[in-house]
Amino acid sequence: MRLAAFLRMALGLAVIISTPEDHDKEAAVVQGLTHLIAKVLLRMGPLPTRMTTKSFDLLSEAVSMVQHDAPEVFEAIEKANPYAETVRRRFFELAADLSAELETASRTSPFDESGH
Repeated sequence: MRLAAFLRMALGLAVIISTPEDHDKEAAVVQGLTHLIAKVLLRMGPLPTRMTTKSFDLLSEAVSMVQHDAPEVFEAIEKANPYAETVRRRFFELAADLSAELETASRTSPFDESGH
């Protein structure tokens, strides 16, 4: 606790006391998803910069914050964390479910193929 107090007072850091397990579970979501989504968006690039929205700009900012990380950082986040695989699988399962819902909706849509 003395170290936490020092980090707070001397360095102005926000210190969170956690178990290693809780840390890894949260990091699997927070870091794991951020880096994973950034990798996917980079592969889709180049991303638009002219006509964007605030939410898209924030996504782009998140991508730019991690895109130049060393490959070892991504490897550590996605492979060394024992909870990352579960989070990653769940993310892709939910994305696949949403894609299937959209496919079903587009087959029953009142709009024609041009979207009108």
